[in-house]
Amino acid sequence: MRTGFSYLPLHNGSAPKWLFDRMVLLSNSIVKIALSEYGSEWLLKRVSNPFWFQSLGCALGYDWHSSGLSTVLTAVLKESINTQDYDIKVCGGKGKTSLSTPTEIDRFGSEWHFSVEETENLKKISRLVAKTDNALVQDGYTLYHHSMFITKDAKWAVVQQGMNERDRLARRYHWIYDTKDITLNPNRNIDGSEEKEVLDMTSLKSVGARDASLQLISSEGEIKYAIEKVKTLKMPYHHIISPSDISEKTVKELSLLSAVDVSSYEDLVLLRGVGPKTIRALALLSELVYGEESSWEDPVKFSYAHGGKDGTPYRINLDEYDETIQTMESLIEASHNDFKTKEGAIKRLHSIAVNILDQ
Repeated sequence: MRTGFSYLPLHNGSAPKWLFDRMVLLSNSIVKIALSEYGSEWLLKRVSNPFWFQSLGCALGYDWHSSGLSTVLTAVLKESINTQDYDIKVCGGKGKTSLSTPTEIDRFGSEWHFSVEETENLKKISRLVAKTDNALVQDGYTLYHHSMFITKDAKWAVVQQGMNERDRLARRYHWIYDTKDITLNPNRNIDGSEEKEVLDMTSLKSVGARDASLQLISSEGEIKYAIEKVKTLKMPYHHIISPSDISEKTVKELSLLSAVDVSSYEDLVLLRGVGPKTIRALALLSELVYGEESSWEDPVKFSYAHGGKDGTPYRINLDEYDETIQTMESLIEASHNDFKTKEGAIKRLHSIAVNILDQ
């Protein structure tokens, strides 16, 4: 359900070491308690929830209004989780680090004795999820961050983020393993500001255009016929794609697709070289030749203790942050002792939070 929108401005810089190291320590305590009390599947579901993810980043002291929360929090969780013997691991990250996702899946799959099929399926899902948000949903945000959380029983969650350099905004995409069809009406949440014109080929309203796209590339003759129609027909003014999108290079690429055996839209999406321009061109031609319209509605769904590194909403008090870390660690230790000690640790943590909020 769409509940509102949030703006995540692109900020320069990175988390200072004094903050990053503390975030790792505190997040490790939180993860340790979460895994002990609820298990790795619970944590996967929380990571896939944009509200929970944003709240965790804020609780660890990062700026609530910064795009950097996504990338820094993921790096923090990767550091705190992968250095421990947990039944959950984090792959990928920001920029070039995202390209290491398949290799890291291989490594953890080997450690956990995954079958070849399980490992290859996770790598396929990682690639398909990235292509879906980068090519099937054309919202003006180009992916620059991709991270995959995997568990010992081969379940997964994905958090990835794109940037709109023109408006200096970011958009975050959250996925969870119970998604039935990644490329069609998927179960994922998108956190960001609403855009006016977005081509969404994952929408049920685009099913006809998806089928027509497959029919178009089934033979070179269909594509040539479609190109001729582009030259003679006037495009609807309400669409942001136009005949100029069908460049000579695109025509050649579409013609090459006719020689490839593609049986489903998912197969088409996974083909090397099929990106936003190809998907966009096929959507245009499908409407011109077969009258199959695509969805132009933005699927964005979501909006939204210790302060922030830039002093928003207030400057971090390092003594209080360190005290919170110590209290969390004592809480974990107390869980192995009597209930009274554990209850005392919880009350102490609560008192720290109240003192911070009263400032």
